[in-house]
Amino acid sequence: MKTTVIYDRGSADGLFCQLLAQWRFPFLTNFIGWQMGDPPIAFPEEGNVVVLALSLSAPFGSEEPYDCQKNWDRLVWIHNDQFAIDATDPKVPGLRIHGVMCARLVYQYFLGERSARTEQGYWDPPSLDAFKQNRVNEPPILRALGASL
Repeated sequence: MKTTVIYDRGSADGLFCQLLAQWRFPFLTNFIGWQMGDPPIAFPEEGNVVVLALSLSAPFGSEEPYDCQKNWDRLVWIHNDQFAIDATDPKVPGLRIHGVMCARLVYQYFLGERSARTEQGYWDPPSLDAFKQNRVNEPPILRALGASL
């Protein structure tokens, strides 16, 4: 099944997210960069969709929020903006922590160690404190970038 990755092409964080997604999804992936001011793009009709460093509340130039619940089985949303996080149903699959570079979240979600599982089988993501105290397993360059952005 094809995966579409939609990322913020207007920020360094969004571009790092795209690079990490290319590492995770080297084949059968369509990458779409979008930034504020670009023409609107539609939510992909088919395949899995990964949204990185962009809001889902009125995404990709549309005036209406997406029906995320309808797409939960094929959507992953990773973001770090508190306003966007608060405006979207917390049940949307993915990882969102305000105060952490989005690329660090992308790494943890797709490439990090996923040994901590809850009783229901869900991955228990690192906390904000774990990121702040550098208790997450990640490449040192990513940690340094996260501290500088």
